[in-house]
Amino acid sequence: LWAPTEELSRIAMSVFITMLFGFSFSHYLTEQHQELRRLANLDPLTGIGNRRALQRALAESVESSIRYACTASLLVIDLDHFKKVNDAVGHVEGDRVLCKVVELLRCRIRQTDRVFRYGGEEFVVVAPHTTLANATRMAEQLRRHIAALKTRSDGPISVSIGVTELIAGESVDDWMERGDRALYRAKKTGRN
Repeated sequence: LWAPTEELSRIAMSVFITMLFGFSFSHYLTEQHQELRRLANLDPLTGIGNRRALQRALAESVESSIRYACTASLLVIDLDHFKKVNDAVGHVEGDRVLCKVVELLRCRIRQTDRVFRYGGEEFVVVAPHTTLANATRMAEQLRRHIAALKTRSDGPISVSIGVTELIAGESVDDWMERGDRALYRAKKTGRN
């Protein structure tokens, strides 16, 4: 042996403590990285997926369509005249309305469907394995339930919804653009 036993035990203890700290620090960094990744994909107000998460979900749907020839639909939802709600009852109450709408959407869609916040008062529901006819029925049910929400605003909350089914070979951007156009048609033809 090149060193006395007492010296070797100190070296071994130092190595053990260094490894323990290294493992603890590595574990802590891994947890922090996972939390940051989760937060980077969530809308801070509503707790649902944000645009980044939406893009990933749309890409997954397009990939499933190519690989497995399965269909998917999306609903682009916009709260009608939401600025009036904020002006009438304030932004804090407006935020509560947004959260209530999200809670309703989460309760009324299937477990396989996902809801995302697309913009200020715009949301997108991605509904895999759903035809245009079924997505249109879902949109109408959601519209009715949202109109029945009780809020502190002066009148009922109404939404306009654009519904599109994924066309084989279509890109994420093309699919989303068709959803936006359908939403604007709903707005131009009377909203709600």
